[in-house]
Amino acid sequence: CTMKKLLAILLALIMMLTMIPAFAEGEVAQIGETKYATLDEAIEKAADRDTIVLLANCTTAGMNLSKNLTIDGGESKYTVTFNDEGIALWGKSLMFKNCKVVMEGIHSTPYEEWNWMTICASKDASLTLDNADMIMDDKNDETLHNKTPGQHAIYFCSNNKLNIVNGSTLTIKNYTQDALEWDGGDGGYNVNITNSTFISDHNRSGFTGTFTAGIYNSKVDVINSTGNGSNGSHFEIVNGSVVNFSDNNAHGLSTGRLTIDNSTVTANGNGANGVHAGDTLIIKNEAVVEIKENNCSISSKWTIPGALYVAGAEGSNIDETSTVTITENQGSGILLKDGSLIIEEGAKLTVMNNTAEKLEYGGGANVRGDLTLPNSAVFYNNHAAKAGDDIYNAEGASITFGNVGSNWILDDCNHTIDGWYKDGMPGEGDTIGKRWCGTYDGNVCVSNGEAYMESMQAGEYETKIALKAAHGAQTTPPSPTPDGGGHTHYDPTPSVPVVVVVPPKTGDMPLWYGIARFLGLVK
Repeated sequence: CTMKKLLAILLALIMMLTMIPAFAEGEVAQIGETKYATLDEAIEKAADRDTIVLLANCTTAGMNLSKNLTIDGGESKYTVTFNDEGIALWGKSLMFKNCKVVMEGIHSTPYEEWNWMTICASKDASLTLDNADMIMDDKNDETLHNKTPGQHAIYFCSNNKLNIVNGSTLTIKNYTQDALEWDGGDGGYNVNITNSTFISDHNRSGFTGTFTAGIYNSKVDVINSTGNGSNGSHFEIVNGSVVNFSDNNAHGLSTGRLTIDNSTVTANGNGANGVHAGDTLIIKNEAVVEIKENNCSISSKWTIPGALYVAGAEGSNIDETSTVTITENQGSGILLKDGSLIIEEGAKLTVMNNTAEKLEYGGGANVRGDLTLPNSAVFYNNHAAKAGDDIYNAEGASITFGNVGSNWILDDCNHTIDGWYKDGMPGEGDTIGKRWCGTYDGNVCVSNGEAYMESMQAGEYETKIALKAAHGAQTTPPSPTPDGGGHTHYDPTPSVPVVVVVPPKTGDMPLWYGIARFLGLVK
């Protein structure tokens, strides 16, 4: 009985094994019913629009394609590793589906004249990642270079398309040239990132060229670029995308047209401007934008330093539902080169602690077009060396702004801000008008030793003005610092400036203070 059971089990196992497809040892790819020992052989034998199904992890010496192909890794999500050259697409479409693609130290396509990029294409070609992960890593290792070093990763020409869709990830690292560069794009959606991730880390640039990047419900990180994070492309960032252009050597997110719709964009710690929009800027539908700690250096003759730089067409707009925070940048918080920018009432706009280090005018806003700020704006404690700590409106420009907030505290002296005041006015040549002065800086007033507090009303101005959110005459000491010490401040009532000193809160009154008070030297 036991023997019969064993025979029955063995018979069942044999029947099950006969139902499993038999793969010859080393077969890695299949087209229809035909199997191949190498992926390269399968590519060579494939007809136009064939799908190559991977049966195992495999390698390729490179792909020189004049036919449309799909390479599908199936449920196992097999890996394709490039070990010699990259990809040349001759007006055709290549899709990697359900697989992983590894390209490390690959510096040339199989086409000899395209030997300065890893992937290149002629007109009307496309590369698609569909539920696929591609890693391109130059590694900066000369022992891996099989061609001249210093290559581009993906270099496309007219009307080429890169599609990263359906949970895919494209990671490009350590290229001395650009991660993505388009030469002569048609202005359509040349890069389409949908429900996916794109990472550019330590390349010269993440996006370069004339094309439109559509980013839909996706994550994009462009970090540590040796040049700009992007350079002149158009971007539509929508549907809950999270986009980060930070810690790049020059500009962060540098664009032509820029739309941020119900998405989050961060541009922090870049060497030049944080967000640099050379055309229309639209921020809407509860978008959140943070622009912080950018150096705002002058990276080229075309650069004007501003954390949020807007230029070009009329009609730029930040809607009432959006949040924009611009803080601690070494350039004007908002630089409106020309055109118009309307920030709607209700928008959560914060512009603080920015310094117009290079321009020296308009630490908060340097306006050369038409700027409308909301009454809800938090706009103070910015700085500029020559005029307009918070606002500088140039000749021929216009600005509209509201009253100061009820709880704004001036960082010069810890007094409460009570209004807008004139803060210098550029004259002819190097002549600069008086700066606001209600505060001593050490022992010297910042306005030639004289108090100067000429107030201005909020509203619309179409003249050259320079303003600071500040306060009028103060006769009481300012709030103490957190360590309990005091500040000095200017009391303009007497004919001679009087320094008011607030002693520390803790400990006994020092002897010197009692003597000075007895002699009438301090109050």
